[in-house]
Amino acid sequence: MIIRKRFNSKRNRVSLIEIDKHLYVEKQFNQRNDFMDECKVYSLLANGEFYLPKLLKKDENNLTIHLEFIQGITLLEYLEELESQGNIEIAVQWMMKLFSVFKALSHYVSYHYSDVNLRNFIVKGDELFLLDFEAIKEGEFIPIAKTLAYYLLYQPVKTSFKMEVVNQCICQWTGDIKKDSLENEVWKWIEKIEQRRIK
Repeated sequence: MIIRKRFNSKRNRVSLIEIDKHLYVEKQFNQRNDFMDECKVYSLLANGEFYLPKLLKKDENNLTIHLEFIQGITLLEYLEELESQGNIEIAVQWMMKLFSVFKALSHYVSYHYSDVNLRNFIVKGDELFLLDFEAIKEGEFIPIAKTLAYYLLYQPVKTSFKMEVVNQCICQWTGDIKKDSLENEVWKWIEKIEQRRIK
C-alpha cells in the first residue's frame, strides 16, 4: 500500500492510497461511534438514488473503511471556477442540485447534513457525489439557509457573484411568497457563523 495523498479532516485520518495500481480512499476513524454511524449511512444510501463512492471494505478492529476513489472536483472548487468565469446560471443550477439532494435525504431517509462544507460533495460530469457521512445526522431538515450562509463566507467573502447566486437560489427554492423569510434565515446564519469565528 502506497499513500498518495492525505486529505484535510478535523476528526479522522483520510488518505488516498494505492494498492495494486488501483486508487482508493482510506478513512480511519478516531471514534467507534463515528465509524458505526458512517457504515450505517452507507448501507442505508447504497441502494438509493444518491451518488456516493462504493464502500469496498470495512475493518471494525482498526475502525477503517476503504472507499472507491471518485475522480472529480469538490463542489466548492467547481463553484470557484464558475465564479472566475462569471457563470451565475450554472452555479445556481449546481446549488439547486445540492438542495434537491438535501430534500431527498430528508424526505426519503430522514437524514440531513449537519456540516454543510461544500468540500463534502464531488462533481463528476453531471453527477454530484456525497461524501463524509459522519456529517450526516438523523432527522428531517433541509439546510438551505445554512448552506447559503457558508457559501457566502468562503473566501473571498460576500462577492457580488455569490450574492447573486444566493439571491437566485432563494427565489428558485421559495418563489416570491417566502423569499424574505429564507433571506432572513441566511443572514441569521451568517451572524452566528461570524460570531463563532471571532471567539
